[in-house]
Amino acid sequence: MSDPYPTLFASDDVVEQVLNDFQSAWKRGEPASLATLFVRLQGEPESVRESIELLLLLQDQTFRWQMWKRQRIATQDTAVVSDGTASMSQRAPLLEDYLQHCSGVTKLETLPSEMIAHEFRLRLGCGDSPTVNEYLERFPHQQSQLAVILPAAMTAIDSFRTATNRGTQTAIGPGGQPKTQPSESTESTLPVPADYRPQPRKDHGASSANFGQYEILGEIARGAMGIVYRARHVTIEKIVALKMIKKEGQFASDHQIEQFLSEAKNAGRLEHDNIVRIYDAGQVNGQYFIAMAFIEGQSLSDLVRDKPLSAQRAAEAVETVARALHFGHTQPQPVIHRDIKPANILLDKSGRCYVTDFGIAKRVERDASGNEAKDDVAGTPSYMPPEQTFGRDIGPWSDVYSTGAMLYHLLTGKPPFLADSLMETIRQVRDSEPLPPSELNPKVDPDLEAVCLKCLEKDRTKRYQSAAELADDLRRFLNHEPTYARPISPFGQFAKWCYRKPVIAAMTLVIVVLLGWVAVSAKIESNEQARLRTIAEDNAQKAEDQRKKAEANEKLANENEKLASDNAKKEAIQRKKAEENEKRASDNEKLALDNAKKEEIQRKKAEENAILAKKNEGLAKASEANAIEQRALAESNLQRAIQTVNVILTRSADPLPGRQGSQDALGRRRPPG
Repeated sequence: MSDPYPTLFASDDVVEQVLNDFQSAWKRGEPASLATLFVRLQGEPESVRESIELLLLLQDQTFRWQMWKRQRIATQDTAVVSDGTASMSQRAPLLEDYLQHCSGVTKLETLPSEMIAHEFRLRLGCGDSPTVNEYLERFPHQQSQLAVILPAAMTAIDSFRTATNRGTQTAIGPGGQPKTQPSESTESTLPVPADYRPQPRKDHGASSANFGQYEILGEIARGAMGIVYRARHVTIEKIVALKMIKKEGQFASDHQIEQFLSEAKNAGRLEHDNIVRIYDAGQVNGQYFIAMAFIEGQSLSDLVRDKPLSAQRAAEAVETVARALHFGHTQPQPVIHRDIKPANILLDKSGRCYVTDFGIAKRVERDASGNEAKDDVAGTPSYMPPEQTFGRDIGPWSDVYSTGAMLYHLLTGKPPFLADSLMETIRQVRDSEPLPPSELNPKVDPDLEAVCLKCLEKDRTKRYQSAAELADDLRRFLNHEPTYARPISPFGQFAKWCYRKPVIAAMTLVIVVLLGWVAVSAKIESNEQARLRTIAEDNAQKAEDQRKKAEANEKLANENEKLASDNAKKEAIQRKKAEENEKRASDNEKLALDNAKKEEIQRKKAEENAILAKKNEGLAKASEANAIEQRALAESNLQRAIQTVNVILTRSADPLPGRQGSQDALGRRRPPG
């Protein structure tokens, strides 16, 4: 499974560990609980937490739809569920199934249109039949965008299917016969309860005694992804080791299946006496398998479990492995193993070594510019070279490092780097130097230790540049010859020669001793005189040395005195600056207090002005009320005056009894008529 996570989050240990745990769980075929993973993200910043949640939901939904797709293919189920109303046992999860787990996006209305279109493309690519109208009804808030995006996506997928259906993929079938199968779309893009799994199909092969042309005789071993059985080919009656993706693996990702079958492709072309031979590969009723040579014995990992190996046995085993790896490195299309470790080296009953498990091996291919493409990060961290942890610059030197790490394990009983967590192990591989093997096992030979540590150099240019160079140096060690990893003195070379040629060395030693005795006897007297003369010269030289030392001490004392004086001056200057800074700070503090007092006075004036304004406002209101009252009184008086005038006028208008005529408004009498 390629690393789908952006390097943006690689600096946060919690986030990186959550992403690694999620990926590891899917590799094991046991998806982790999203709710549990989200709880571990609670301490992260909100933006980071929401981004990681959406990333995990995106990957989880993609993996589960791919599992759903493979289940339908395996069970030959052609029915589809397009209305989104079926239970999750009938379909893979939709976006609605995730909202209860996501702390950031909790409503359909808040989902971006690209995520919705992503799910649409994913369902189409996995063989489901979603419709544009279904999505317009489910997401009415995004109708304008989806009405444009979804038809275009459907057209693109239909074109892809048309082009794909024109051909088929070929796999290796049982007995080496080609077997065709429809090519599958690798369309994948976008976020299920952790307990959700597609309904598994019935196992038509692994659960019975017969599996295609093979009869299962018993289980040999099992790992996180696969199971290895001892089996017999029914036709030719040959005992083989039959490796299968275990039951959960039937729903593994396309990448995992490709990785599983790549072992057959990579090791199948390598015919070497120390590489486990591949006989057959393919699938029976949807169950992928690899048939390989059956090695009856144990692995180096089993052999070294109780105690380290002797230097002789370890060097012999690693030399054999190195020469087998060099064979793969020197093919027209070189094969880099990338996962050399004791568990991947098998031993038959005679102790002969075989390299196995080429599942993540890399065939060296170059692009049009002649450069190697960047690799995904794969392998066992304790045995990985630093460059492999970054997924780049991988070559034969990488297998040399891993072989050296395996030699380290054989000599000490443990790998060079092994921490409590995966990320800490990788950090040690990148940044730390391994302990010398002799510190863990004092019996380790210095020459073999030098060979081991040369393989484990961080700088690949300082390692052996080929596995053959490593094997040759191990052969020199086994032959008691000087190794390139640890050049030795002429005396050491002579000692190794004596070890290889003991008879000739003994005769030579006798002759040398006799000649030496004669020479030594003749020189004893002259040597004694020379010794006395040397003593006198040494005493004179010591006196001269003491005089020079005294002069040097005096000079040093002068320099120290001058340095002390300079330091005193610097301290005085610094003290003066400190006093100035203190005075300036005091002035600033006083100024701040003055400003604070002024601000307080201004604040009090403002409060007094506010109070005065309120009083004026009250007086104005009182004046206004008084004016209104006066105006009302004036109006009342005016009304009374008018009424009085009217009364007067009314009375004046009435004629007096017995009199003729009338009076005007001023009381003047008018003549009658």
